[in-house]
Amino acid sequence: MENRLTVYWPDAINWKLDGNNDRPIISIERREKRAFPGFDGLILEFKELTDVIADPDYYSAYYDAMSQVSAIYLITDTKSGKQYVGSAYGGEGLWQRWSTYAHTRGRGGSGDGGNKLLVDLLNRGGEGYEKNLQYSVLRVLDSGLSTDQVVEMENLYKDKLGTREFGLNAN
Repeated sequence: MENRLTVYWPDAINWKLDGNNDRPIISIERREKRAFPGFDGLILEFKELTDVIADPDYYSAYYDAMSQVSAIYLITDTKSGKQYVGSAYGGEGLWQRWSTYAHTRGRGGSGDGGNKLLVDLLNRGGEGYEKNLQYSVLRVLDSGLSTDQVVEMENLYKDKLGTREFGLNAN
């Protein structure tokens, strides 16, 4: 809670302020609940993802970083260990794609993003199963790559991690 309040200070000579001196408040800084850890450290549980996506002004460091990049990402079911590899490109990049996971099936979302095997997993798991999903970034890509190049990289990670045969990728 330190260094959040800014008050009007008319001059440098009057440096003492006590409870009897009213000063207009200029701002009270809102601090992010969770600082952006960089892409290598970005691991979000479903609840954290929905909190971040729901308030891009409050989590501006996340929005600023994630909306500028294409990426290969991983969704892990922490209960079964199954994984899903996906890619984000175009528009607002990773922010836009992960927003679909946060908003699928209405406010609060279900975490499936419309992906067939994730939908099946969440339907089998029942209400609230999305709390077992964890979102992370495998690789940040050059924003100049074409859609085909991004999808090619996504397919490489699916092969490396075996997510078609043993995970949650249907394609």
